[in-house]
Amino acid sequence: MKTRSFEIVSLALVAGTAAASWLIFGSHKMATGVLTGGVVGIANFNWLGRIVRNARQEKATGAAGYVFRYLFKLTIMAIIIAVLFRSRMVDPIAFITGFTLTVITVSVFGAELINRS
Repeated sequence: MKTRSFEIVSLALVAGTAAASWLIFGSHKMATGVLTGGVVGIANFNWLGRIVRNARQEKATGAAGYVFRYLFKLTIMAIIIAVLFRSRMVDPIAFITGFTLTVITVSVFGAELINRS
């Protein structure tokens, strides 16, 4: 899967959904939530991809380092999401919607990759 094309498709879906939520609900908080969720989802996916690529290239290193990196990433993402929700900067449902669009995009790109092979 090409990362750039994934990012473009995912950002287009997130932007379209954010615009639609702003038009339908008339709330910038909903649109901001969808956008923020999408950006956090893309950042999460790219960070995870970097961890997996490094793990595949450096086979001599023990697994403990990669587990630590993954848990560090997970902790940072949890802190970011907690701050966004606790400060009420974004609507939780809108955030989850934007984040889920990234998961859907990854699933579609993965299914397309499987169909090609």
